Amino acid sequence: MKIPNKPLFEELQLSGKTGNYFEQWRIDDPDGNGKLPNMVARAIAGGSTDMFYIRGPRPDWPHTVFWCPAARLMEICLKIQKLAPTDAFSIMEVTQPGGCRANMQYRQTHDYMDMTFGTSSSLSLREDIAANESVSYSMLKANQILRAHVPPEDVDMLFDLMAEYPGAIFEVSAYSRPCGVMDRKTIVWEIRHY
Repeated sequence: MKIPNKPLFEELQLSGKTGNYFEQWRIDDPDGNGKLPNMVARAIAGGSTDMFYIRGPRPDWPHTVFWCPAARLMEICLKIQKLAPTDAFSIMEVTQPGGCRANMQYRQTHDYMDMTFGTSSSLSLREDIAANESVSYSMLKANQILRAHVPPEDVDMLFDLMAEYPGAIFEVSAYSRPCGVMDRKTIVWEIRHY
């Protein structure tokens, strides 16, 4: 199956077809009635961690906060709402800085896997990927790299997803403890053909 756009990926993610992910809450979520306090309260009550990522409608959104402690979530969200009152934004649970073991972006092409791999626990996935070069590995070597940083059951999940979405680009992080909606150590941030 091809995933040509972000809305389709999000639909597949919410239906459980893209592996483990962090729960997220949107300012325009109907369950929260579009009210910031409801969204923040639901995020704090429903998250598997006490740290959150605040992101906006586009990658270059100037109010992005990569690591926001639960104790400051309401204060920071209210400040963002005052600065950008017309922007819809999301709150996503994340782990504490330092909890990430590996960040990866990869794509299988025939018998090889093009992989960008980083192990910084102080950078976001995108920052860690940008700081490293993409290398083309044989599938055997790519499998060894994955198994060195990702639990075996999660490696199997990732290979199942590669079979389901051939040729897609995957963005994945491996953590030192279980997290996300499936309570696993690996989070699939995105699967895309765009």
